[in-house]
Amino acid sequence: MKAIDGHIQVIALFLSLLLTAPAVVRSSAPPDADILRFADHLYAERDFYRAITEYKRWLFLHPDSTNVPRIRLKIAQAYLEAGKTDAARLHLKELKEEYRGQPEGGAALLLLAGAYHAEARYLDAARELADYLAEYPDASATDQARLLRAMCLWQAGETDRARSELERIPADSLARSQADRLLAAMPRYRNLPLKSPVLAGVLSAALPGAGQVYVGYYSDAAISFLLNGLLIWAAWEAFDNDEYVTGGLLSAVELGWYLGNVYNAVNDAHKFNRRLKRRFFRDLRLEITPLTGTGGGPAGAALGVSLNF
Repeated sequence: MKAIDGHIQVIALFLSLLLTAPAVVRSSAPPDADILRFADHLYAERDFYRAITEYKRWLFLHPDSTNVPRIRLKIAQAYLEAGKTDAARLHLKELKEEYRGQPEGGAALLLLAGAYHAEARYLDAARELADYLAEYPDASATDQARLLRAMCLWQAGETDRARSELERIPADSLARSQADRLLAAMPRYRNLPLKSPVLAGVLSAALPGAGQVYVGYYSDAAISFLLNGLLIWAAWEAFDNDEYVTGGLLSAVELGWYLGNVYNAVNDAHKFNRRLKRRFFRDLRLEITPLTGTGGGPAGAALGVSLNF
Protein backbone atom coordinates (compact mmCIF):
# COMPACT_ATOMS: atom_id res chain seq x y z
CA MET A 1 0.00 0.00 0.00
CA LYS A 2 1.31 3.44 -0.86
CA ALA A 3 2.20 5.92 1.84
CA ILE A 4 -0.57 8.52 2.15
CA ASP A 5 -0.23 11.87 3.95
CA GLY A 6 2.99 10.79 5.59
CA HIS A 7 1.53 7.55 6.96
CA ILE A 8 3.54 4.42 6.27
CA GLN A 9 1.15 1.52 5.57
CA VAL A 10 2.44 -2.00 6.04
CA ILE A 11 0.15 -4.81 4.90
CA ALA A 12 0.94 -8.28 6.26
CA LEU A 13 0.51 -11.54 4.37
CA PHE A 14 -2.98 -12.92 3.84
CA LEU A 15 -3.92 -15.73 6.17
CA SER A 16 -4.06 -18.36 3.46
CA LEU A 17 -6.87 -20.69 4.45
CA LEU A 18 -8.32 -21.12 0.96
CA LEU A 19 -11.27 -23.43 0.92
CA THR A 20 -10.89 -26.15 -1.65
CA ALA A 21 -14.61 -26.56 -2.34
CA PRO A 22 -15.43 -26.23 -6.05
CA ALA A 23 -17.40 -23.29 -7.33
CA VAL A 24 -21.13 -23.72 -6.86
CA VAL A 25 -22.23 -22.17 -10.14
CA ARG A 26 -21.44 -24.37 -13.13
CA SER A 27 -22.91 -24.75 -16.57
CA SER A 28 -24.86 -27.77 -15.29
CA ALA A 29 -26.01 -25.99 -12.12
CA PRO A 30 -29.68 -26.42 -11.19
CA PRO A 31 -32.06 -23.49 -11.69
CA ASP A 32 -32.02 -22.58 -8.01
CA ALA A 33 -28.31 -21.76 -8.33
CA ASP A 34 -29.70 -18.35 -9.18
CA ILE A 35 -30.51 -18.03 -5.48
CA LEU A 36 -26.82 -18.16 -4.63
CA ARG A 37 -25.89 -15.73 -7.37
CA PHE A 38 -28.55 -13.36 -6.07
CA ALA A 39 -27.28 -13.79 -2.49
CA ASP A 40 -23.74 -12.96 -3.62
CA HIS A 41 -25.09 -9.91 -5.45
CA LEU A 42 -26.89 -8.71 -2.31
CA TYR A 43 -23.73 -9.24 -0.29
CA ALA A 44 -21.68 -7.25 -2.79
CA GLU A 45 -24.28 -4.48 -2.52
CA ARG A 46 -23.87 -4.63 1.30
CA ASP A 47 -27.49 -5.65 1.73
CA PHE A 48 -26.35 -8.17 4.31
CA TYR A 49 -29.64 -9.17 5.91
CA ARG A 50 -31.35 -10.04 2.63
CA ALA A 51 -28.15 -11.84 1.56
CA ILE A 52 -28.29 -13.93 4.73
CA THR A 53 -31.90 -14.87 3.97
CA GLU A 54 -30.95 -16.03 0.48
CA TYR A 55 -27.94 -17.99 1.72
CA LYS A 56 -30.17 -19.74 4.26
CA ARG A 57 -32.69 -20.48 1.50
CA TRP A 58 -29.88 -22.09 -0.54
CA LEU A 59 -28.75 -24.15 2.47
CA PHE A 60 -32.29 -25.41 2.93
CA LEU A 61 -32.40 -26.56 -0.69
CA HIS A 62 -28.85 -28.04 -0.68
CA PRO A 63 -28.22 -29.56 2.79
CA ASP A 64 -25.79 -32.16 1.41
CA SER A 65 -23.76 -29.94 -0.91
CA THR A 66 -19.99 -29.83 -0.47
CA ASN A 67 -20.34 -26.05 -0.50
CA VAL A 68 -22.36 -25.98 2.74
CA PRO A 69 -19.32 -25.08 4.94
CA ARG A 70 -18.41 -22.20 2.64
CA ILE A 71 -21.94 -20.80 2.61
CA ARG A 72 -22.25 -21.13 6.38
CA LEU A 73 -19.01 -19.19 6.75
CA LYS A 74 -20.40 -16.62 4.32
CA ILE A 75 -23.46 -16.16 6.57
CA ALA A 76 -21.23 -15.58 9.59
CA GLN A 77 -19.15 -13.16 7.54
CA ALA A 78 -22.31 -11.27 6.55
CA TYR A 79 -23.31 -10.96 10.19
CA LEU A 80 -19.86 -9.58 10.99
CA GLU A 81 -20.07 -7.06 8.15
CA ALA A 82 -23.52 -6.00 9.36
CA GLY A 83 -22.16 -5.39 12.86
CA LYS A 84 -24.15 -8.25 14.40
CA THR A 85 -21.22 -9.80 16.23
CA ASP A 86 -23.44 -11.78 18.63
CA ALA A 87 -25.08 -13.67 15.77
CA ALA A 88 -21.73 -14.10 14.03
CA ARG A 89 -20.19 -15.58 17.16
CA LEU A 90 -22.98 -18.12 17.54
CA HIS A 91 -22.46 -19.34 13.97
CA LEU A 92 -18.68 -19.37 14.21
CA LYS A 93 -18.61 -21.30 17.49
CA GLU A 94 -20.67 -24.03 15.85
CA LEU A 95 -18.48 -24.06 12.76
CA LYS A 96 -15.17 -24.21 14.61
CA GLU A 97 -16.36 -27.30 16.52
CA GLU A 98 -18.10 -29.01 13.61
CA TYR A 99 -15.14 -28.59 11.26
CA ARG A 100 -12.36 -28.86 13.82
CA GLY A 101 -9.07 -29.81 12.16
CA GLN A 102 -10.33 -28.80 8.72
CA PRO A 103 -9.66 -25.58 6.81
CA GLU A 104 -13.23 -24.41 7.46
CA GLY A 105 -12.70 -24.83 11.20
CA GLY A 106 -9.53 -22.77 11.04
CA ALA A 107 -11.27 -20.02 9.08
CA ALA A 108 -14.08 -20.03 11.67
CA LEU A 109 -11.56 -19.65 14.49
CA LEU A 110 -9.90 -16.68 12.81
CA LEU A 111 -13.21 -14.96 12.09
CA LEU A 112 -14.36 -15.65 15.66
CA ALA A 113 -11.24 -13.91 16.90
CA GLY A 114 -12.17 -11.05 14.58
CA ALA A 115 -15.65 -10.88 16.10
CA TYR A 116 -14.23 -10.63 19.61
CA HIS A 117 -11.69 -8.06 18.47
CA ALA A 118 -14.46 -5.93 16.95
CA GLU A 119 -16.16 -5.91 20.37
CA ALA A 120 -12.89 -4.90 22.09
CA ARG A 121 -12.88 -8.27 23.87
CA TYR A 122 -9.18 -8.63 23.30
CA LEU A 123 -8.44 -11.46 25.74
CA ASP A 124 -11.24 -13.54 24.22
CA ALA A 125 -9.78 -12.87 20.76
CA ALA A 126 -6.33 -13.88 22.03
CA ARG A 127 -7.80 -17.10 23.43
CA GLU A 128 -9.33 -18.06 20.08
CA LEU A 129 -6.03 -17.33 18.34
CA ALA A 130 -4.22 -19.49 20.88
CA ASP A 131 -6.65 -22.31 20.00
CA TYR A 132 -5.88 -21.75 16.32
CA LEU A 133 -2.13 -21.94 16.96
CA ALA A 134 -2.56 -25.12 18.98
CA GLU A 135 -4.89 -26.84 16.51
CA TYR A 136 -3.26 -25.71 13.26
CA PRO A 137 0.47 -25.58 14.11
CA ASP A 138 1.55 -26.34 10.55
CA ALA A 139 -0.76 -23.88 8.80
CA SER A 140 0.88 -21.26 6.61
CA ALA A 141 -0.92 -18.56 8.61
CA THR A 142 0.65 -19.51 11.95
CA ASP A 143 3.05 -16.59 12.21
CA GLN A 144 0.43 -14.08 11.11
CA ALA A 145 -1.99 -15.46 13.71
CA ARG A 146 0.72 -15.16 16.35
CA LEU A 147 1.28 -11.55 15.29
CA LEU A 148 -2.41 -10.81 15.73
CA ARG A 149 -2.53 -12.60 19.08
CA ALA A 150 0.34 -10.44 20.29
CA MET A 151 -1.58 -7.33 19.32
CA CYS A 152 -4.72 -8.50 21.09
CA LEU A 153 -2.72 -9.17 24.26
CA TRP A 154 -1.13 -5.75 23.98
CA GLN A 155 -4.49 -4.03 23.60
CA ALA A 156 -5.70 -5.93 26.66
CA GLY A 157 -2.80 -4.48 28.65
CA GLU A 158 -0.74 -7.68 28.65
CA THR A 159 2.35 -6.01 27.21
CA ASP A 160 4.89 -8.56 28.48
CA ARG A 161 2.92 -11.48 27.07
CA ALA A 162 2.55 -9.62 23.79
CA ARG A 163 6.30 -9.07 23.60
CA SER A 164 6.94 -12.74 24.32
CA GLU A 165 4.56 -13.73 21.52
CA LEU A 166 6.26 -11.40 19.06
CA GLU A 167 9.70 -12.72 19.95
CA ARG A 168 8.56 -16.26 19.12
CA ILE A 169 8.09 -15.39 15.45
CA PRO A 170 11.07 -16.89 13.57
CA ALA A 171 13.67 -14.60 12.05
CA ASP A 172 13.08 -16.05 8.58
CA SER A 173 9.31 -15.56 8.75
CA LEU A 174 7.63 -13.11 6.41
CA ALA A 175 5.80 -11.80 9.50
CA ARG A 176 9.08 -10.91 11.19
CA SER A 177 9.19 -7.36 9.82
CA GLN A 178 5.73 -6.62 11.22
CA ALA A 179 6.74 -8.11 14.57
CA ASP A 180 9.83 -5.91 14.65
CA ARG A 181 7.73 -2.84 13.95
CA LEU A 182 5.40 -3.68 16.83
CA LEU A 183 8.34 -4.29 19.15
CA ALA A 184 9.85 -0.97 18.12
CA ALA A 185 6.57 0.79 18.95
CA MET A 186 6.36 -0.60 22.49
CA PRO A 187 8.68 2.02 24.04
CA ARG A 188 6.36 4.72 22.67
CA TYR A 189 3.45 3.00 24.40
CA ARG A 190 5.31 2.84 27.72
CA ASN A 191 6.06 6.56 27.43
CA LEU A 192 2.45 7.62 26.92
CA PRO A 193 1.67 10.49 29.36
CA LEU A 194 -0.99 8.54 31.25
CA LYS A 195 -2.64 10.06 34.31
CA SER A 196 -2.79 8.40 37.72
CA PRO A 197 -6.41 7.86 38.83
CA VAL A 198 -5.22 7.62 42.45
CA LEU A 199 -3.43 10.96 42.27
CA ALA A 200 -6.44 12.56 40.57
CA GLY A 201 -8.69 11.34 43.39
CA VAL A 202 -6.29 12.54 46.11
CA LEU A 203 -6.00 15.99 44.54
CA SER A 204 -9.77 16.39 44.30
CA ALA A 205 -10.13 15.18 47.87
CA ALA A 206 -7.72 17.91 48.96
CA LEU A 207 -9.32 20.59 46.77
CA PRO A 208 -12.47 19.92 44.75
CA GLY A 209 -11.68 20.30 41.06
CA ALA A 210 -7.91 19.94 41.46
CA GLY A 211 -7.92 16.34 40.18
CA GLN A 212 -9.90 17.36 37.12
CA VAL A 213 -7.37 20.13 36.41
CA TYR A 214 -4.56 17.56 36.70
CA VAL A 215 -6.29 15.39 34.10
CA GLY A 216 -7.10 18.34 31.84
CA TYR A 217 -10.90 18.33 32.20
CA TYR A 218 -11.17 22.02 33.02
CA SER A 219 -14.95 22.35 32.63
CA ASP A 220 -15.45 19.49 35.11
CA ALA A 221 -12.97 21.21 37.42
CA ALA A 222 -14.86 24.51 37.31
CA ILE A 223 -18.23 22.85 37.98
CA SER A 224 -16.82 20.78 40.84
CA PHE A 225 -15.08 23.74 42.47
CA LEU A 226 -18.06 26.08 42.20
CA LEU A 227 -20.72 23.64 43.38
CA ASN A 228 -18.69 22.38 46.31
CA GLY A 229 -17.64 25.90 47.21
CA LEU A 230 -21.23 27.18 47.14
CA LEU A 231 -22.54 24.30 49.23
CA ILE A 232 -19.76 24.66 51.80
CA TRP A 233 -20.41 28.40 52.04
CA ALA A 234 -24.19 27.88 52.35
CA ALA A 235 -23.77 25.28 55.09
CA TRP A 236 -21.34 27.54 56.95
CA GLU A 237 -23.79 30.44 56.78
CA ALA A 238 -26.62 28.25 58.04
CA PHE A 239 -24.66 27.08 61.05
CA ASP A 240 -23.40 30.60 61.69
CA ASN A 241 -27.04 31.75 61.86
CA ASP A 242 -27.97 28.88 64.19
CA GLU A 243 -30.02 27.16 61.48
CA TYR A 244 -28.75 23.73 62.37
CA VAL A 245 -31.34 21.69 60.49
CA THR A 246 -30.70 23.60 57.28
CA GLY A 247 -26.96 23.43 57.88
CA GLY A 248 -27.16 19.67 58.44
CA LEU A 249 -29.14 19.14 55.25
CA LEU A 250 -26.73 21.29 53.25
CA SER A 251 -23.78 19.42 54.77
CA ALA A 252 -25.29 16.08 53.74
CA VAL A 253 -25.83 17.37 50.21
CA GLU A 254 -22.29 18.72 50.12
CA LEU A 255 -20.88 15.38 51.29
CA GLY A 256 -22.54 13.73 48.31
CA TRP A 257 -21.17 16.34 45.91
CA TYR A 258 -17.74 16.09 47.53
CA LEU A 259 -17.56 12.32 47.12
CA GLY A 260 -18.93 12.68 43.60
CA ASN A 261 -16.16 15.17 42.87
CA VAL A 262 -13.54 12.62 43.93
CA TYR A 263 -15.18 9.86 41.87
CA ASN A 264 -15.44 12.19 38.87
CA ALA A 265 -11.72 12.98 39.06
CA VAL A 266 -10.82 9.28 39.14
CA ASN A 267 -13.22 8.57 36.27
CA ASP A 268 -11.80 11.46 34.22
CA ALA A 269 -8.31 10.00 34.65
CA HIS A 270 -9.51 6.63 33.35
CA LYS A 271 -11.27 8.32 30.40
CA PHE A 272 -8.13 10.30 29.59
CA ASN A 273 -6.02 7.12 29.60
CA ARG A 274 -8.52 5.19 27.47
CA ARG A 275 -8.64 8.01 24.93
CA LEU A 276 -4.85 8.18 24.77
CA LYS A 277 -4.55 4.42 24.28
CA ARG A 278 -7.26 4.39 21.61
CA ARG A 279 -5.40 7.12 19.75
CA PHE A 280 -2.17 5.13 19.98
CA PHE A 281 -3.75 1.94 18.65
CA ARG A 282 -5.61 3.91 16.01
CA ASP A 283 -2.21 4.77 14.60
CA LEU A 284 -0.99 1.21 15.13
CA ARG A 285 -3.76 -1.00 13.85
CA LEU A 286 -4.03 -4.75 13.55
CA GLU A 287 -7.35 -6.17 12.46
CA ILE A 288 -9.01 -9.22 10.97
CA THR A 289 -11.09 -8.75 7.85
CA PRO A 290 -12.73 -11.54 5.85
CA LEU A 291 -11.27 -12.66 2.52
CA THR A 292 -13.39 -13.72 -0.41
CA GLY A 293 -12.57 -16.74 -2.52
CA THR A 294 -13.08 -17.14 -6.23
CA GLY A 295 -16.51 -18.60 -5.67
CA GLY A 296 -17.65 -15.60 -3.63
CA GLY A 297 -17.30 -17.36 -0.29
CA PRO A 298 -15.04 -16.68 2.67
CA ALA A 299 -11.54 -17.99 2.17
CA GLY A 300 -10.14 -17.22 5.58
CA ALA A 301 -9.08 -13.90 7.04
CA ALA A 302 -6.74 -11.11 6.10
CA LEU A 303 -4.31 -9.56 8.53
CA GLY A 304 -3.35 -5.93 8.15
CA VAL A 305 -0.88 -3.87 10.13
CA SER A 306 -0.73 -0.11 9.82
CA LEU A 307 1.94 1.95 11.49
CA ASN A 308 1.92 5.74 11.52
CA PHE A 309 5.06 7.72 12.37
